[in-house]
Amino acid sequence: MVTEYVSKSWKIYKKNAGSFILSELIADFLPFFVILIGGALFLGTLIPFLNWEMITSTTNEEILTEYFLELFKNPGFVRSLISGLLYFTISLIIGTMLSLYLNIGQIGMAYESLRKRTKIKTMFKVSKKFGFRWILTVFIMLVFVFLTLIPLVIIAVFTFGLGLIPVLLTFPIIPLIAPAMIIDNLAPFDSLKGAFKVAKKNYMNLLVLWLIYVIGSILISYIGTLTSFIPLIGWIINLLINFSIAFIVQPMMKISFVNFYKRNKK
Repeated sequence: MVTEYVSKSWKIYKKNAGSFILSELIADFLPFFVILIGGALFLGTLIPFLNWEMITSTTNEEILTEYFLELFKNPGFVRSLISGLLYFTISLIIGTMLSLYLNIGQIGMAYESLRKRTKIKTMFKVSKKFGFRWILTVFIMLVFVFLTLIPLVIIAVFTFGLGLIPVLLTFPIIPLIAPAMIIDNLAPFDSLKGAFKVAKKNYMNLLVLWLIYVIGSILISYIGTLTSFIPLIGWIINLLINFSIAFIVQPMMKISFVNFYKRNKK
């Protein structure tokens, strides 16, 4: 039964909750911190040119429009704007790559948790071994998506969106790619083939498992949105509910799909 994957992941998560929560904090905070630095550098390049007192105190839109139009005529401001955007873009790329680098390490923790208690050092150990391989794999997938984007749009237009159904049905396969890489120590293309091979033999179970987590996350998020309307404490409840998705549901999802690949790859 598909629900066995969910129930087992919950049992495993409870035994390793501290390690999984810490891994989520690190994997979320470090990329965010890098991007935050880029944002600070971006603002830092613009601050010398901006009259904050005038911007914050003026309510006349015509005056503000004229001020910013004149500002863009200043070559120094334009150069600083371009430099700031470059800093932010670089930090965004580094932050994204760091997030992917640590994410494969979390999959390694999920795999280890199937056999014994996992530790945070496993995330760094697995990331060191597979991190750049995983970044390359994601890049390959993005290139494939980019190359097929125009044909997919044309198909969607002429089929009133029905032509995209086969594409949408490939989504549940994606969470199996990283487990394939780690468990069988595969190269990028072999990881893709390994994930498709397992999915092809057990697709309906895989689809149901994927839907359980996707629909469950949506429902939890919706409940959090509803509770936000409760006076005074609503926003706190909403925050805690959304934290549960990041720190409970996501680790459980990783455990479930690693377990699914491990059990069905033969």
